[in-house]
Amino acid sequence: MPITHAGVEGLTRLPAFADIDLVFDATSATAHVHNDATLRAPNVNMVTCGGQATVPMVAAVSRVAQVHYAEIVASIASRSAGLGTRTNIDEFTETTARALEPVGGAARCKAIIVLNPAESPLMMRDTVYTPGEAVDEDAVQRSVEKMAEAVRQYVPGLPAGRTDAT
Repeated sequence: MPITHAGVEGLTRLPAFADIDLVFDATSATAHVHNDATLRAPNVNMVTCGGQATVPMVAAVSRVAQVHYAEIVASIASRSAGLGTRTNIDEFTETTARALEPVGGAARCKAIIVLNPAESPLMMRDTVYTPGEAVDEDAVQRSVEKMAEAVRQYVPGLPAGRTDAT
């Protein structure tokens, strides 16, 4: 396995680079833009953890109702937020919000992150808010539950959480 201290540019200069099928880029969103341009390869872009949890739920609502506005709040334990998370809070809110529009189907959106200092540290909790006109709440509930089950298919072990559509 090729290893380098010189980043993506150094990786592309290694003789073994031609044999690499996949580069896992675990950098920030801003660094990813640079790395993507350097690699010039098919891009699989992973959104934030909050986006991975909430974008499918917004999409579930938008399947059965028009989502004029979506707001997500990701609450995480302050203790679990390391330097990378704290440094990239703006990127978290921007990239998560941007995913809510084209992928989630929201016309406008906002993403918020809360670092909660509670002791004992809490588990990450994401709240999705999609106000709108009168909708069939049962249809929204069924769509959200169906999406949660679909997510469980590719995230083994994902616990069943609250999917209240109220």
